Amino acid sequence: MGFPSQTQGKQASGVDGFCSAAAGFCRRVRSQLGKKVHCVGLFVGHGMSVDEGRPNFCTCANIRRDSVRGPVAGSGPFQLLTVTLAVSFAMIPIRALMNADCPFCRMVAGQERASCVWDDPCVFGIMSLEQPTPYKVLIIPKTHVETIFDLSDELASEIFKVTVRVSRAVREASGCAGLNIIQSNGSAGQQDVFHFHLHIVPRFPKDNIVLRWENRVEERFRLDKLAGEIKTRIRAL
Repeated sequence: MGFPSQTQGKQASGVDGFCSAAAGFCRRVRSQLGKKVHCVGLFVGHGMSVDEGRPNFCTCANIRRDSVRGPVAGSGPFQLLTVTLAVSFAMIPIRALMNADCPFCRMVAGQERASCVWDDPCVFGIMSLEQPTPYKVLIIPKTHVETIFDLSDELASEIFKVTVRVSRAVREASGCAGLNIIQSNGSAGQQDVFHFHLHIVPRFPKDNIVLRWENRVEERFRLDKLAGEIKTRIRAL
């Protein structure tokens, strides 16, 4: 069994043709692999949708549900990527990616209570137990990923997409005058739970929350040197 070639993908005349071909491919995968595939999911913004998954499975985890918009004829590489990821992530049960000692993983598994505000195949949002200001929310990936350094590009994109949407809802619900997004990594960064999570903190006048560091302006030659070191590392990643 092989994945569709780019040539095959280009034969789709539009979204409907692509969805039909992809749905057939998903059925062939399930038929040929049988019990090895727990679920196969393909989510698109228009046309056919295939979803044989259940809530405790990571169905199409890193593909945006609205990632296909309008005609896609001629975009073979994108079509190939979409179908491949839909199948490969669908083969992974969420429970296999959890840490039994992690409180967030236990919440995903339903073993601990949480007041949920967002729940999709790869990200969930819950009310923070600590409420320094009302409506503080945590955004958390369902798979056990310890820090920002461990996130895939696709999962990072999903997390931030959800963060933006929930932040807007928090603003509407709280009437806050401002908002902080806070994310900590490692003990030196004051991370307390070693499962990536992001804080949405509504801010109000005189709320007594202080984020403070020295605001001394650095000299330009020093900034340029630091920027060069970072750019070199980015190219190496």
